[in-house]
Amino acid sequence: MKKRLLFLICFFLLCSINDPASAENELQNRTKETFVFFPADEIKSVLDIEKEGIFVSYKDYKELYEKAKTEFLKMRREVLPPLEIKQPYIVQANYSGTIKGDILAISANYKIVNNNEKPQVMEFPLEGVLYLNATLNDKKALFYDQDGNYKIVIPNKGDYTLSIDFLVPIDFNKKKGIISFKIPKTLLGDITLVSDLFYDIRFQNVLFSSKKQIDDKMEFVGFISDKDNIAFEITNRRTSGEKRVKIVSDEKHQVNINNDLIEHTALYSLDIQNGKVNSFDLSIGKNIHIHDVSGNGISGWSRESKTDTDILHINFHVPLNGKTSFSLKTYQYNEEKTKSFEISDIQIKDLFERKGILTVYYDENIRIDTENIKFLLPLKGPSITEDTDDSWLVYKQFRILNLPYEISFSLKDVPIQTAMQQYSQMNIESSKINLNSQIVLSSLPQGTTQFVFRYPKGYILREVFASINDQPVKENHEIKGEENNLYIEVRQPVSSKDTISFSILSEQFLDEESLKNKSQTITIPAITYSQTQNMTGTLEISIDELFLLEDIILKGYMPSDMMIASSSEAKNKILYYNFRSLSPEGSILLSLRKAEQTTKSVTFLAADENLIQTNAYIQYEITAGKKDSFYFAIPKWNDSKINIEGENIKEKKKVSLDKLQKELKIPSLPDLDNYDIWNVVLQKEAKESYLLEIDYQQIIEKFNTLVDVPLVMPLDVLNDTGYIVLEASKNTEIATEKSGLNDIEAYEIPKWPSYTPSNRIVESLCYFTRPFTFKTAVTRRDESPVLASIAVSENHSFTFDTDSPVFFESSYIIKNTNLQFLEIQLPSNFELWGATIQGKGIKPRKGKNNLLLIPLPVDTNENIDLRLTGQIPKTSKGSILKSLVLYSPKLNIPSLQTNVNIYFPVDYSIFNISGNYEYFPEPDYKKPMLLSLFSNLSSYFIQNFGNLTSPALYARRGLQGRLKSSSDDIGDQFSYGTMQQSRGGRQVFVDREETLSGTVQYEPYYLSTDYNIIRDESITQDDSADISRFKTSGPKQQDILQGDYQKKKGILSLNISIPKEGDSLYVDKLWGNSRLSLTFISETWKKSLMLFFTFLFVGLGFYLRKNRTMTPFSFLITTLLLCTLVPMVIMKSLIFIFNGAILGSIIFILILLIISLAKQTLNKSGFHLITILLVITGTIFSPQILRAEETKPFPLIKVYVPYKNDVPIDVNSIGNIYIPTDDYF
Repeated sequence: MKKRLLFLICFFLLCSINDPASAENELQNRTKETFVFFPADEIKSVLDIEKEGIFVSYKDYKELYEKAKTEFLKMRREVLPPLEIKQPYIVQANYSGTIKGDILAISANYKIVNNNEKPQVMEFPLEGVLYLNATLNDKKALFYDQDGNYKIVIPNKGDYTLSIDFLVPIDFNKKKGIISFKIPKTLLGDITLVSDLFYDIRFQNVLFSSKKQIDDKMEFVGFISDKDNIAFEITNRRTSGEKRVKIVSDEKHQVNINNDLIEHTALYSLDIQNGKVNSFDLSIGKNIHIHDVSGNGISGWSRESKTDTDILHINFHVPLNGKTSFSLKTYQYNEEKTKSFEISDIQIKDLFERKGILTVYYDENIRIDTENIKFLLPLKGPSITEDTDDSWLVYKQFRILNLPYEISFSLKDVPIQTAMQQYSQMNIESSKINLNSQIVLSSLPQGTTQFVFRYPKGYILREVFASINDQPVKENHEIKGEENNLYIEVRQPVSSKDTISFSILSEQFLDEESLKNKSQTITIPAITYSQTQNMTGTLEISIDELFLLEDIILKGYMPSDMMIASSSEAKNKILYYNFRSLSPEGSILLSLRKAEQTTKSVTFLAADENLIQTNAYIQYEITAGKKDSFYFAIPKWNDSKINIEGENIKEKKKVSLDKLQKELKIPSLPDLDNYDIWNVVLQKEAKESYLLEIDYQQIIEKFNTLVDVPLVMPLDVLNDTGYIVLEASKNTEIATEKSGLNDIEAYEIPKWPSYTPSNRIVESLCYFTRPFTFKTAVTRRDESPVLASIAVSENHSFTFDTDSPVFFESSYIIKNTNLQFLEIQLPSNFELWGATIQGKGIKPRKGKNNLLLIPLPVDTNENIDLRLTGQIPKTSKGSILKSLVLYSPKLNIPSLQTNVNIYFPVDYSIFNISGNYEYFPEPDYKKPMLLSLFSNLSSYFIQNFGNLTSPALYARRGLQGRLKSSSDDIGDQFSYGTMQQSRGGRQVFVDREETLSGTVQYEPYYLSTDYNIIRDESITQDDSADISRFKTSGPKQQDILQGDYQKKKGILSLNISIPKEGDSLYVDKLWGNSRLSLTFISETWKKSLMLFFTFLFVGLGFYLRKNRTMTPFSFLITTLLLCTLVPMVIMKSLIFIFNGAILGSIIFILILLIISLAKQTLNKSGFHLITILLVITGTIFSPQILRAEETKPFPLIKVYVPYKNDVPIDVNSIGNIYIPTDDYF
């Protein structure tokens, strides 16, 4: 019954589900019909609209419209015959519009009748719109705005068709927009609006209206009648949650117009929202050719021909989302050479929003005028930011709307006039004037070959270069006639489109003698061309600083903006002027400047022992004119010697003060009685700057006394500024006293002097004017001795085995200045094998009483790495305890730190340590047996009880049994115990239990291992050779160790590495000269002594029991307590003896228990007791079984595969060699 009820419920639910496909088909069928939907809150406003009109179907609307039109025309003919109307009137108006975002684009067609024979001005009340253009019978209409009212001129009598394009902005408030604009009255009128499906339009003042869907658009139609305005409401019914792909385009269009070709470049910057697009469709005119389509991700493009325009399809590799861009370059020909042409828009279809700028350029050889503009807004004062060629001129800029624009232009003829551009450089130097004129002629008559220029008189023609369109051509030139005309003839005729350039180089010499006496007037030259109607150019005048510009007279010249670019630091004065006159004139008045100079000096004073060395550098800066003689003064002293260096020196001499005053004609000079005056005469005059180098020395006669410093004083200078650098040697102290000087940092000292201080700089000073005072007092200091060499650290390593001597290796890190030999006192029993420095063998020298002399590098900044190797014989033999006393070699220099490593056999245990060390590491003594027993019981009991009761133990054991294979030998050689033994011993302070407890099992059971294939040259060709033949017996090795080793003199030492194997002991201390005494005991003796005390305490237990001195229980407790507590406090090295005693007492108790239990075997209580003992014993020893079965850690190793001739494996095909881990077996 329940199953039947459940079946009925499921069947009912299945039947109640609607078919989505049928619902979708139903919705599509419904959308094809015309329905009007009214929101509930707008029912009242809908009912109120009946006063103005009613909603009817489209079919009824057409019938009513045709009927009303017929009746209305009949009524108008009866009431007012057209012949009686003298003023132009509108018979019919048809408005068609399209909604693009927030703009309504309307194209209006008016039927106008004019019965007057003369042209009439008709008022056209079109308000609230943005007028674009108008045509009357397909010709440009005279439509203008007068005092805010539009008017149009209607020609003579006739019927006309007026077409006007205008825009109406839509002000959307939330989702509704109201549009209202004024129109001229008409007899009949209708309006047709096309929009997307989500717009709803309701006309407010029409007789009746209707709508219908056409493909993916909605068409709204309304009958206007004789209304003087149009008003309607637009509702955006798209829901906010509905997401549609929106494409916003920001475009830059550039049109270049030439006489033959129109180039159109469009850059589209797109923002794709609410989805992705795979391609774009662009409408393009049929006469437009595509030059290039470029952008990121474009896979290709195709062109589809349509009726009116073509469609350009641009496809992309991947769907686009977000911001992207691409560019399109097109061109069209003006094939018919017509004076009028049209440029059409290249617009992306289905844009949500569009904005941009259209910039129109034209060639400089043509002129254009605008005829018709559609859907473009002109911009005033365009700001052109694009880089364009100089040959293109900017015409206008327009703002692009969300509608396809159209613009037409007309071409105009350009009058041809020969233009001349001239750039003249007039360079006035010390002895002549250089004139370089660059002349460019354009728009010349066809076939011109000869050019006549008016050439300035007094100038010598040097060179003439000619080029046509920047290509050099051959020319002939000659100056003829009294008018001094320059004739230039080229061999290649020029055309009106060619540009010819001439470079004319001329010069004129100056009268230097007359310039020295008085000022001279120089005429500014100008080269003119008689056949030009327009001459422009720039004049550059460069005047050498030797001259003073007193006056300048110009006619036809004006100052250029480049005048500002003339830097105040320029060597010559440069003037820039522009001219537009056909014959500019000008002159300048020049005179010679009087030479003036300033100095910048740098003086280095070095005090060393009893001498002051001075190096002075004087830099003369000649600000005007030329100089060939320089004067300076220097203090007098006995036996003075001076060295003067400089370029082009003709004479160096001392002059008297009287002669100096006559030469310089200076009314007042500083006090120079105690100075020597020097005059340096040059071979030729110097301009701009000159450098003098002056070196001299002065003996210090008085120490610890302030004396004046001998400094150079330049004479006949406007100003003297300088720097003083005082340096001293390491054993010299200088005190100073100064006034009028400023302290500066060392980095502020000028770098241009060639001198570089070699001593430490004590003071660095500067001065900006004289006079100033500077005194110094020199004090000499004796040197204090310092350490010449030191050993930063010394490391000693001692290695020995049970049957070998002690091998030693000593390493020293030494810092040295000038110590030649390092003295090392070796202990008496040390035998040296070799010595190396920086890893290279040396020849050590031998001294007395085992003294070793090591040659050291001198004056090196690097650490010296010294290493000594050798051996020490062992003294103790055949005793239970092995004693060893080790001394480090003694150095004759301080040693900061000593480190000692001792490597001893694994079978040895440290029994005692002593020496001159403050701290010794504690040996690895085992715990007392009782503590180990309780720790094992507490840690292993819970673990193994869980493992024994868990089935995972048996599963793991079964799995390992199944993995057993024939590779046992491979696993055995890499077992854990073998690897640990091969890797060396242990550190004495490392806890073995912690190391073993931290092991990790490797999964899976194979370990990936790096391998290296190396050819082993030691393998002989005899494959059957037994490796055992390389082994030698113990006595033979001992004999070899005690031999002579073939030691020789005069050879470099070998770089020997002492092996470091076995257990190790590490100690360290400050300072050197270490002494270390060690006592070892072997594992054999430890086990023997432990066994001896075990049997001793078993016998002791029976003895005490027999004499009834102690009971077995008290004997066990006493032994456990004493043998556990005593080695924890004292005698830790004898803990193995105490463990033997504990083991003996336990064995004694076990023997008694076994005897007692044997007697009670048949007793039930004895059986239970045996069972309990077996469980306890299994708990203690089961961890060893489990640990043997668990996976032991396997180290990551590198496999060494020796081979003879051929590589045993294919290295390229094998990436890893897998070695089975120990738990595999």
